[in-house]
Amino acid sequence: MQEINGVTLKRYAELICATTDTVTEEEFWQAIEKEGFSRDAWQPVKDGWNAELFKPENYLTLQQEYNNALEEAVEKKNNGNPPCSLETFADLNAQFYYRKDPANNNEVMEYTKVLESNNIAPLKWTEYSAYWAPKTARDEYSQKYYDLLNIASAKYMET
Repeated sequence: MQEINGVTLKRYAELICATTDTVTEEEFWQAIEKEGFSRDAWQPVKDGWNAELFKPENYLTLQQEYNNALEEAVEKKNNGNPPCSLETFADLNAQFYYRKDPANNNEVMEYTKVLESNNIAPLKWTEYSAYWAPKTARDEYSQKYYDLLNIASAKYMET
């Protein structure tokens, strides 16, 4: 298995998952340090894995391995429970596409403002997505997710 500075892809996913409850930069660094990494050691690991993950030729291979590892890490972190409900996940996705900006009703609200208005830190959204995005592509959840997404989308398209 490939490693970057001694860190496997699975461990990298676990490290990312360890930071999803952080809000401030200081909390982020505390989480990384708790996992045994200094700030100096973290940056080359992060940069190295991100460079590999975003190579187009790795989209269907390494990226999928990472997604699987992140999903596994999120499940482990939450003792097998979802980090949020499927309803919440669908509602948030509908907001990203259709919720209007209160300052300009002709524009969709910015992603970060949607998260902020729902009291969700950006890294927490990573956890929600890592858990639910792969599942909603599977037969077991896909129909329920799209039904929920359609209901939520209609709600935000009306306003």
